[in-house]
Amino acid sequence: CVPMARTATSAFALNKKRKKKQSQSKSLDPKEEETIRKLINDLNGTEPDQILEATRNIRQLLAREHNPPIDQFVKGGIVSKLTEFLRAPSPNLQFEAAWVITNLASSNVSRHTQAVVEAGAVGCLIEQLSSKESSVSEQALWALSNIAGDSPDYRDHIVAHNVIQEIIKLFDNPKLALQRNLVWLISNLCRGKPPPNFAQVSRFLPYLARILKQVSRSDQELIVDACWALSYLSDVQNDNPERIDQIIKEGIMNDLVHLLMHNSICVRVPVLRIIGNIATGNESQTQAIIDAMALPCLLSYLDQPKKSIRKEVWWTISNITAGSQIQIQAVLDSGFLQRFVPVLLSTEELEMKKEVLFALANALAMGSPKQVEQLVQQGAISALCEVLNNNTEIHVLKVALCGLEAILNIPDRPIQQTYMSEVDLVGGLLKIDALCSFHDREVHEKANNLLGLFEPSHDLKEVVSF
Repeated sequence: CVPMARTATSAFALNKKRKKKQSQSKSLDPKEEETIRKLINDLNGTEPDQILEATRNIRQLLAREHNPPIDQFVKGGIVSKLTEFLRAPSPNLQFEAAWVITNLASSNVSRHTQAVVEAGAVGCLIEQLSSKESSVSEQALWALSNIAGDSPDYRDHIVAHNVIQEIIKLFDNPKLALQRNLVWLISNLCRGKPPPNFAQVSRFLPYLARILKQVSRSDQELIVDACWALSYLSDVQNDNPERIDQIIKEGIMNDLVHLLMHNSICVRVPVLRIIGNIATGNESQTQAIIDAMALPCLLSYLDQPKKSIRKEVWWTISNITAGSQIQIQAVLDSGFLQRFVPVLLSTEELEMKKEVLFALANALAMGSPKQVEQLVQQGAISALCEVLNNNTEIHVLKVALCGLEAILNIPDRPIQQTYMSEVDLVGGLLKIDALCSFHDREVHEKANNLLGLFEPSHDLKEVVSF
């Protein structure tokens, strides 16, 4: 059984959209529909002050927490007018229009964002990234972030408007509010399936790396969003594995390991995902994790109360143990040797045990006879036999049988017989025999092959007398 690196199924996610809230929202007219109609009429008027006031009032209505009337305003046809206002001579009107568009695109109803895109707002918002009024450029960044967060199609639509070059120009802007919105936009431009064109979004890597390297001076919100962006960029999903090399070349491995011990779980979660994604890479990429001393930090995560974090650690370890024997030894020496079996024999949920099982089976399949012996001494045989039940998931059965196969195929015959005796002692032989008639072809073939190691005739009575 040849182990394979496995990509993650996301247990964690960053919100795609954010609504900009009003700190002191105006009290609402009880006749809201009438209020909305009047505001739309004022918005389409000719008096500049009336237009600005209407736009501001619409913004305040849309900024409320519960049931903002987004649909009513979109159906009222205000989006094309707001797009016009983005090019108005008044920075105040530009700002208010961008804010309204931000909240329209914060909706989880895709047709609202669609209306914004079809009105041509994306190009106008990108133009405002170079505005001399920082409030306007900040709001334009936020609006673009929400649009990009709606779907990969809109994300790519924004990229196609040459937004990356405009973003790069803002890298050195000293204003914190702008930097927060900037890295939030970058994060949304890096996320999604199918993934964005890496050649384009990889241009963000130096900026993201700089945030991590200046962590002592960086705002936590910046760090969180930068780490999520890097987690998306490092997610290879069989697409361009060289991207991990580019991330490693930014020299951030030590910074990532440092952030594994950050006091905020909001930081630790995306950093853990980055480390896990890198572990899906080739041997040299995986070695970068070990060289950065990540394993002791990962071990400490096994004491975290949050199950999803522990599961993510075991997923990462399973990909490291799919590597070289030197890397397997690094895992065992860091303290994981004593942690496999207790989880498999515990009452932990099956999803957790699956990841531990993968990690153990990979270590057995790729490990040296000495490493196999170390794991057997820790109780690997009883742990693997424990999961060999007919009601266990087929995939889990296959992995457990692969682990036992790796143990029993050891070339040293006396040691092999010792291992076979232990399999029998813990009831594994009877379970293997039962699986020989299992409905899944691969399972019953593996079980038959294992049984053949005990006795070519499959005579259980003779085998039990070891």
